[in-house]
Amino acid sequence: MMVKNAEAFSLREGSHKNVTRVVIESDGGGSLISKRPLDERKIELILTGGLCRDIKNHPKIRSKIIRLWSLDDLPKSQCRVTFSLYQKALLKRVFLLKKTSQYPARLVIDIGQGALPPAPPKKKPVSTVVSAFKPILETTGAVAFEDWQREPPPKPAFMAGVPLGGGVFFHPQISLKPFRPTIVIDPGHGGHDPGSVSCRGYFEKHVTLEAAKNISAELKKTGRYHVILTRKKDKFVAKRERFAKARESQADFLISLHADSHPLKNLRGITIYTLSAKASDAEAERLAKQENKSEFLEELQFTESATRDVSNVLIDIAQRGSKNTALQLAEKIHSCLRKNKVGKLMTLRSADLAVLKAPDTPSILIELGYLSNEKDEKLLRSVAYQKKIAQSLVEALGQYFDKD
Repeated sequence: MMVKNAEAFSLREGSHKNVTRVVIESDGGGSLISKRPLDERKIELILTGGLCRDIKNHPKIRSKIIRLWSLDDLPKSQCRVTFSLYQKALLKRVFLLKKTSQYPARLVIDIGQGALPPAPPKKKPVSTVVSAFKPILETTGAVAFEDWQREPPPKPAFMAGVPLGGGVFFHPQISLKPFRPTIVIDPGHGGHDPGSVSCRGYFEKHVTLEAAKNISAELKKTGRYHVILTRKKDKFVAKRERFAKARESQADFLISLHADSHPLKNLRGITIYTLSAKASDAEAERLAKQENKSEFLEELQFTESATRDVSNVLIDIAQRGSKNTALQLAEKIHSCLRKNKVGKLMTLRSADLAVLKAPDTPSILIELGYLSNEKDEKLLRSVAYQKKIAQSLVEALGQYFDKD
């Protein structure tokens, strides 16, 4: 990265989130020889190639960290840049950007707030009593680092010491629990509401319950999720109770499972739905009317009068964010089902489905297939097929929560 006869001609500086970035621009560039702290309030860089040799009237840097800086020529075409700081700080990183057709060569220096790690303290045992346990060593809690630029990691949390005898105490480290997303699986229909019925008398309510149990089992195997079923047996649950359970548990997702039926017996495949005020197509509109029809049979209070005291504007804002999140998961599920070759897949659809209307819970509805189609009905009764669907959903959820 060496460039001869380089001359510095400008300097820029800016601060963001407790880090000050200094950029020295040169018409030719140069290279970094060394970097080191002179003390806790001074940082020194040695450069070569004339990066900053000819700056005489340098500007005062306005920064919460850097008080002033100076430039000195050194033998062998080297120069020294010294930063004097208002407070204890760390040199985060230094790097060079080569000259391009649009930009000059740039030396970039990031200085952050913090303090240099102290020298390691002398260790001495608290007790000389012979024990089956190794003696606990007395330290200040400081950690020594070979690389002084790195900030020390956060200190682990400790519980109160447990006496082991002879003045020795055991300090167990607290285990911080990882984030566990809550997934609510909703087996559609149940009890006196059988849902669709196949030509062989197979009820939708049984298909969805079996699928929900399989998905729950696969999710729990990962040890990563908290899983809730809206029903665990053949009983009726109103739609309002279904998404109320998701809201009460502060679920990350509600996944409602159904199995469709259609007058056209050759129609088949898995369809994934998200919420929208307007149906994406005629088939989505038909499904919404079919699924929502039982809403009035379930509970007469679920009418306009029951929601007069709720702000429609706030609901719309909350639903907008939830719908976007639900669509992201729906796309991942669709992709995983396709990759794993799980039956025939229909395009993603959207409709005004009552069960998806929890304003602050991202919700999707999956039609697992058509019970009116013989091939789909046979697949839906297959344990292997249901397990394949469950594994694809687990994969999709993993992709969603791993994306950040």
